[in-house]
Amino acid sequence: MDNLFKEIWLLENHPTYNHFLGQINLISDDSSRLPKTKTSKNSIRREDEKLHVLFEWIRKFYPNPEKKLTNAISERELIRELAETKDKHTRSSEKRVETDFTVYKNLGSQVLVDLYFYDGNEVVIYEAKKNTADVKDFYQLLMYWDGLVSDGTSPNEGVLLASEFSEGVKIITNDFNKNKTDSQGNKYNFVLKTWEEEGMKLK
Repeated sequence: MDNLFKEIWLLENHPTYNHFLGQINLISDDSSRLPKTKTSKNSIRREDEKLHVLFEWIRKFYPNPEKKLTNAISERELIRELAETKDKHTRSSEKRVETDFTVYKNLGSQVLVDLYFYDGNEVVIYEAKKNTADVKDFYQLLMYWDGLVSDGTSPNEGVLLASEFSEGVKIITNDFNKNKTDSQGNKYNFVLKTWEEEGMKLK
């Protein structure tokens, strides 16, 4: 199970906690001592009393997760928060939401995509900049797209995510969408989106 911040510490999750990672591994030769899993085996039954005892033990061991006392939330933290939001609001059992997704695996020269999102129907990839996106950031997204195609998957949309965009990146995005295709002959489909359009508020 993951994303249990609120359940364990009874605190509202917030980007100032995004730096914090806690991991608990439950290992026992006696399965009766462990919280019961759901039939699907991909989660623990939340009503199980053993799970609540475990939460209490964690709170006693680590009662107060520290906030990162800064207003400067990093791009990485923003991407992680966006990934969690998409995971939470996508119901498809086939969904896949992954940060630092690897492309160009077939060439042995791996490149990490900021965010890969499959909603059960379409594949969307993201290059994210906290502030202003420029032409070089567009070409980073283009590399992600071409790398995914090289590995045998055709994305449906490539999103350049930022607070604002230079005029140059607007021009080149429009040119690629109108006039260029990838190595499989598919038209590129690049979109410029602000964090606010993705439902994220920067502070």
